[in-house]
Amino acid sequence: MSKKNLNIFTYDYPFIGNDSKFMIDEINFLSKRFDKINIIPIKKKKYKVKKLNKNIKINYDLIYEIYHPLYCFNKIINIFFCSYFWKEFVHLKTKNFFRKLRMIFTERYLAESVYSFVKKNPKIRNNLSYSIWSNHTLIGFYLLKKKKLIGKCFARTLGSDLKGFIPFDKYIAFKDIKFKELDLIITLNSEQNKILHSQKLIKKNLILKNYLGINSQYNFKLFLEKKIINFASCGSLIHIKNNLEILKFITFFSKQNPNYKIRYYCIGKGPEKDQIINFAKKNLVNNLKFIHVEYTSSLIKFLKKKKINFFINLSFSEGMSFAVMEAISCSIPIICSNIAGNLEVVNDQNGYVVRNSYYETYNNISAKIIRDYEGKEYKKKCILNFNLAKKKISRKRNQLLLDKILRKLN
Repeated sequence: MSKKNLNIFTYDYPFIGNDSKFMIDEINFLSKRFDKINIIPIKKKKYKVKKLNKNIKINYDLIYEIYHPLYCFNKIINIFFCSYFWKEFVHLKTKNFFRKLRMIFTERYLAESVYSFVKKNPKIRNNLSYSIWSNHTLIGFYLLKKKKLIGKCFARTLGSDLKGFIPFDKYIAFKDIKFKELDLIITLNSEQNKILHSQKLIKKNLILKNYLGINSQYNFKLFLEKKIINFASCGSLIHIKNNLEILKFITFFSKQNPNYKIRYYCIGKGPEKDQIINFAKKNLVNNLKFIHVEYTSSLIKFLKKKKINFFINLSFSEGMSFAVMEAISCSIPIICSNIAGNLEVVNDQNGYVVRNSYYETYNNISAKIIRDYEGKEYKKKCILNFNLAKKKISRKRNQLLLDKILRKLN
């Protein structure tokens, strides 16, 4: 592939935050495929990732464009003269009206910032442009393409990009135009493909599925201790991640199996932290030890060090959980909710899927976990995950697919 330049629009990368957990390896891979990479974040944080290759440059002009008072005033005025802003506004339903209004205002404002930033930087216009989220940047791409001010553009769909950011509300701001001018979209699961195609948001031949991939050593090792079971979960302590339900299940499981010592490592931070810790204190079970860990620099190392036997993800929505993939790369069986992102890599053969009412399922799964753990099925599930990690979610495999995508765009 002939090398050229790439613009990458991020949320907070190259700072340690939402993007860094999956961008560090990908950015190293991309730096070998392009002469120069411009990383364009919209948010600064305290700590940067440790090392960037020499051909990677960070451009902070978009942050300046977003927060400079004079630019702010001009863009706010422009919003009120924008036809598609009002078109989106009149279709807002009463449910969660003010949250949706804030969402469309913010997305329109940030899209205007992306448009203005690229327009003022002619040197980057002809570069290939990549947004790692399907957010306001795609609206900016749409505006720029209409004016022929930017070259080819592609993006990923992550997390709730196609499922909505408001709990139990599938509203996506400006979805009719977001994907319209993209040259390609990379999805994380089959459901995302279906949504994009069925709602005619983008042509079918411009949709490609590619996982983020995990960088792991894939050394198979069973963690089995007599009458001890270690559980772990990892993610932001927010409503959509359903962390309190995880703790309720662990508490239920501990009561059902008093002869076992149970440890539960809850990894993450967020607004529900105090609620979860208080629930753990009020519902103490003698054989259960609850350990809250705010942060770990390497989940894979943590899972191996603590000899985790089962990993739990009961989220209401996931594009493709990075933490679940990391747990699978450690050969750990997953207990998960019945949502598209989880079902891409977890089934009843290599894990446990929560399908029906929680109480009914907890009874069934608790009994099955003990049967499997004390018998041969647990080892079988671990072996299946070991093979799955190598064949389906390895970093190398998914980088090969990304390379094909880049060739197609060039």
